[in-house]
Amino acid sequence: MPAPPVLPITSTYSVTAEILVAWDTPPRITHPFAPTNGSLDASISGVKFTTIETRKDANGTVMSTDTYYSTRTRPIDGEFVYTIKDGDDLTRTSSLNGVMLDATQDADGSFSTNGHLVTAKFTPDPEEIDISTEVLTPKQIADGQTYTVSLSEVEVDKYIQVYKGDPRLRWAPSKTYFYLTGEVQYSQNASAKGAGTISYHPADLVQEIGVRNQTTVEARFKSSDGNYWSWDDEGVSNESEWGYSFKSNPAKSSVTFTTF
Repeated sequence: MPAPPVLPITSTYSVTAEILVAWDTPPRITHPFAPTNGSLDASISGVKFTTIETRKDANGTVMSTDTYYSTRTRPIDGEFVYTIKDGDDLTRTSSLNGVMLDATQDADGSFSTNGHLVTAKFTPDPEEIDISTEVLTPKQIADGQTYTVSLSEVEVDKYIQVYKGDPRLRWAPSKTYFYLTGEVQYSQNASAKGAGTISYHPADLVQEIGVRNQTTVEARFKSSDGNYWSWDDEGVSNESEWGYSFKSNPAKSSVTFTTF
């Protein structure tokens, strides 16, 4: 039989702390989204404390060990550093505000990669916090006892997908032309967001003298950087609303010209 414990039984406690990070991102990020309100930033949600209670008898024999967990919401001073691992690493301090991420969406509307890998590392300052009021009795505190725990850096990774942007091809030329002889040159002055080229189909208007002619011309935007939809991308039709209050391919625009 084991020897009976030698009274009295005493308990000692050890506490460790782990910083908890919350990092919610918008459900949909579309190029050229560049946050200005901290919407891509991580934050400190609290601290997780792990308390180990060890009970010993008068001879120092360990009688039992119990572990308790608790979470506290409390401010932790320090700084976040963000690293975007995308080719040449981009590092930003404190916030991701103003960072514009390239689109990761493919031409068919799918995502063939995990997206942009962003790492948020938080370094606490100071590296210790006083938790006397949470683990000591009022008498112990009155007697001048204190209890501090160390805080370690915490690092969190997140993959961020970015949808292709709406190029919003705009074209509002004069639609009626009068001519006597020669070809009519209609206004090929469409504009679109993002780098790319705009082509017009057909390039020439139907012209028969003495007859009212109508020609529907389509302006088409072809993105050269992949951050915006091109007119012939398969996935462009998957967007249900483009901000025009109806379903439409935002990389195309049609105009019907009348010539006399």
